[in-house]
Amino acid sequence: MSVATFCILLALAILLKTCIVCADVHVCVQVIAARFKPGRCEVALRRRNTGYCKMAANASTTLGISLRDLAIAAVAGAMASIAVLVAQRRVLKQQTSTSGFRVCAVRLTNKQDIKKGILALAKENKLQAGTVLSCVGSCEGAHIRLANADRDHQNETLRLEGRYEILSLIGTVAQDGKCHLHISLGDAKGNVIGGHLMGDIPVFTTAEVVLGECEDLRWNREFDECTGFDELTVLQP
Repeated sequence: MSVATFCILLALAILLKTCIVCADVHVCVQVIAARFKPGRCEVALRRRNTGYCKMAANASTTLGISLRDLAIAAVAGAMASIAVLVAQRRVLKQQTSTSGFRVCAVRLTNKQDIKKGILALAKENKLQAGTVLSCVGSCEGAHIRLANADRDHQNETLRLEGRYEILSLIGTVAQDGKCHLHISLGDAKGNVIGGHLMGDIPVFTTAEVVLGECEDLRWNREFDECTGFDELTVLQP
């Protein structure tokens, strides 16, 4: 086989890889099995009534080579393409898997303060980059700050009284006691209110708290002159 013919086969293999890898896996297997069995490969290809196989037959006639050699070249090209894709995916996985993750949990009971419980759990587990994954339960009142607060306007804070279902509680927390928590609460009539959790949020029946931590990161909080608040800074440990 000449060098020119070999180069043409490699180019054709790129065109045929979709057929062999995705659509005609069965043919690919038969081609490999027929590697040392002359005559078997041509039959395997001819059994598949696809546009790719017709193109292969036309190419075989034009180039003056057997379907067997053509198929083997196509398989070689397809396998090379697979190797490249696998290598690319491994590199992508290494680039995106930048942090490990661990989880800790606690159940708080009647009268325990939820915010204090979250901070205690973070300290106990030495969380440096914690996040509130879930908090299911109920509370007897809460101290929250409503939306629209900025550097020059702290906005209204409310001390809620009565019993509420905890619909959502999310935020970031670290073992040094610095945190940023938002909460949504629902009352007995289905009304919902939410905001920045200031504190004073005792449990009514239960509070099931689940925290997670990005192990390869560390949270810090620094004063931001633009917002007027201590904002999150993400650090590498």
